[in-house]
Amino acid sequence: MKKLISLSLARLCVCLLVLPVMATEESLPCVYVSVSDENGDLVLAYASIGLADLDVDGNLTINDALIGAHREKHKDGESAYAAEESQYGLSMTKLWGAETGAYGYYLNNASAWSLLDSVKEGDHIKAFVYTDMTAFSDSYSFFDQDTMEIAVNDTVTLTLMKSTYDENWNPITVPVKGADILVNGEKIGVKTDENGVATFVLKAGGEVIVSAVSEEENLVPPVCIIHSDASIYVAMTVLAVLAIAVIAVITVLFLKKKQKNA
Repeated sequence: MKKLISLSLARLCVCLLVLPVMATEESLPCVYVSVSDENGDLVLAYASIGLADLDVDGNLTINDALIGAHREKHKDGESAYAAEESQYGLSMTKLWGAETGAYGYYLNNASAWSLLDSVKEGDHIKAFVYTDMTAFSDSYSFFDQDTMEIAVNDTVTLTLMKSTYDENWNPITVPVKGADILVNGEKIGVKTDENGVATFVLKAGGEVIVSAVSEEENLVPPVCIIHSDASIYVAMTVLAVLAIAVIAVITVLFLKKKQKNA
């Protein structure tokens, strides 16, 4: 079973970067970046990254987001990522330290045209290293929600889709059935149905990474970050206990009064 290697940090957009020469330090817009490596492991899950013109081309692009993600999150920093000009334009040559020559990237779960595609506040860039270097069977998959905020013990419903092509090679998305849902890297005994839908009760608190793996397909791991608040459940439980206690006291007082009047 593929395991998550690292948990993403808090997704609050308050990060600051040291900008390139001739730029001033300021609060930056934030994008979210996910990365899976050459083993198919989700090494970065919806991480909040300060967006700056790091390649100094005058635009804010996917390339800038990936440079920033490596600078902030990879142990080797920016050197773990590289891109260079080729006959196809700016092409990735290293991702998360892997120099396999086969990479993919999507913007907001849609196929991107180029590393130089523009990005803006709140966008989600998802990059991956192909694990199948023969048939290139890696299928980009994604949930219908990238992030959720719920209480512990609430029910979660997610739909898993993948990108593919129709008979005329037009890009389409279709449900992924029979995939195992992972919560913080562990199977929870829940699979997607024929419509790609999975429903489960969230037991973990804090920041939870939900992904999926399939025995039938080679999926690029999907990502959904759930921020779950146990305090809501605790508060509801306390209120319920207090309500029961109040009812019990009222009942006792009523019975005592009834006995006194008898």
